[in-house]
Amino acid sequence: MHPDERIIPLSRVKLVLLVIVSFLLVGLGVWLRSLDPTAAGIPRPFANPVVIQVVAWSCIGFFSLCGLYAFAKLFDKKPGLIFSSSGITDNSSGIAAGLIPWGDIEGFSVHEIQGHRMLVVLLKDPEKYIERGSALRRSVNRTNHNMSGSPIAVGSNGLRISFDDLQTVANEYFARYGNRA
Repeated sequence: MHPDERIIPLSRVKLVLLVIVSFLLVGLGVWLRSLDPTAAGIPRPFANPVVIQVVAWSCIGFFSLCGLYAFAKLFDKKPGLIFSSSGITDNSSGIAAGLIPWGDIEGFSVHEIQGHRMLVVLLKDPEKYIERGSALRRSVNRTNHNMSGSPIAVGSNGLRISFDDLQTVANEYFARYGNRA
């Protein structure tokens, strides 16, 4: 470890909780899939069997992927984030960006979705990062960019750090190294 590196490990506790919550939500999807809306007394606008099946399969699909991701990350030995004089090394998510040199970073902003805050890494050339990886990853990167203004948005949910502390560390390192790049 370099003396001016700040290593932020993945949080095993948060990842275990994510696996458990994902498992419960997949169970909810399975239950919804087996539900007869007319027999269950669901109010009329929500009693459409097609809508219920779409919601059920969406729960099963999305939360299965979330649970599998979190389970795999439980065994990942690499740190979630590393701040250094070179830049930020991101290994915090399923679409981790890897090394983002300070020369590529313009600054940071905060994006919030339903109470969940993410640190958005504002890039000088977002297309360079959007076009990385598989077709699925490029699609997710483009969606991130359209929603938050950048293909790279880091949440603290899987990290052993609070969001406020993550934001403070990012701003400190950017003040120290970002303007020199």
